[in-house]
Amino acid sequence: MFSVENLYYVLYCNLFKKIKADIIYFWLFGSIDINDLTVNFGTENRSSTCFYHYDQEPVQEYVLDNIFAKYAHPNEKIILVASEYSNLVEQYCRKNEIYNIYYFFHGFACLDWYNDCKFFTKEDPIFSNKFLSFNRLCTQLRSHRLLFVSELQERKIMNKGMVSLQIIKNDKNVAKKEIADPNSKLSKKSKIKIYTNLAHIKNNYIIDKEVTGAASAHLGVEEFTLWQSCFLHIVSETVFFDRKLHLTEKIFKPIVSQRPFILLGAYKNLEYLKSYGFKTFDKWIDESYDSEPDNEKRLMMVCDQVEKIAMLPEDKIEEMYWDMKEVLEHNYRHFYTDFKKIIVDELVDNFEGYMLWHNKNNPNDQIYNIESLNLPEVKKLLAQ
Repeated sequence: MFSVENLYYVLYCNLFKKIKADIIYFWLFGSIDINDLTVNFGTENRSSTCFYHYDQEPVQEYVLDNIFAKYAHPNEKIILVASEYSNLVEQYCRKNEIYNIYYFFHGFACLDWYNDCKFFTKEDPIFSNKFLSFNRLCTQLRSHRLLFVSELQERKIMNKGMVSLQIIKNDKNVAKKEIADPNSKLSKKSKIKIYTNLAHIKNNYIIDKEVTGAASAHLGVEEFTLWQSCFLHIVSETVFFDRKLHLTEKIFKPIVSQRPFILLGAYKNLEYLKSYGFKTFDKWIDESYDSEPDNEKRLMMVCDQVEKIAMLPEDKIEEMYWDMKEVLEHNYRHFYTDFKKIIVDELVDNFEGYMLWHNKNNPNDQIYNIESLNLPEVKKLLAQ
């Protein structure tokens, strides 16, 4: 599998360049600053068609406005390449007559980032902790993490697991800042709970070490050993409040370490993960939280399941692990085999879908000769 560092160039060489299209993408990973956008790998000879990649982070409308205001050319055919399904993307593209292509960016990224895990020894379970939950950034769209950790505190189960949370930043308590923010996604009731449980905290909760940027996706022996030392992983995703189908590298950490997980994410995102062939744990965990549209109620339902696991005796935890073994092994194998082909086929099919749409709706423009691109061979190459 190609590396994520070369992902855009690989896609450019095998897809976009073949139809004489341009590509614009964020080169500084995880950035949404338009100053970090680059065009065609340094060349500025623009064509009449451009694929704009806004796929590393959840889409925000003001960022789209800034991108197109700076880079879009008059009469240019604009294709937005995003890594989420959402009404925001659909409505924005419809309003501005932009074609949208979806693909699972973080699936490609994790096949690179977590490739070494295939060669690590998988130990029999000796669980130091019953659960593990990383919650670094926790304000604005990620403020659900404050509420989640606050709830763990209130239920007095923090000592049953390992939890990180960046409460102190620049010597200030970010929980207080979020509570005071009138634009916060949190309800008044939740703000009171957070204030009661976290406003007095003077130090960050740190599991292993402070990380910044893409370092949170790093996989080494320390990270892998840590992941395996805990039974249940609570995956605190980037998107929670918004109605988006969007997952990041976080969901694949328990999968490559063969551990069960609960998804603290947006509505129906567990179902979204299953659509890619992964199995979940509804035999042992009540996963009805995924179908709960009320955000804070969904979070409490997640906490109910975490508490249930946290209060089990160690022998029951181990018994549950062996009962889950078939599902854990399926997800691990699927990630390193069929998943790759699924997301490659999806990307290439969606690229072909754009060309078919163009040929049908733009009869006076140059027609794409799709047969000449030999897309089945492109799929085989990209899935190697």
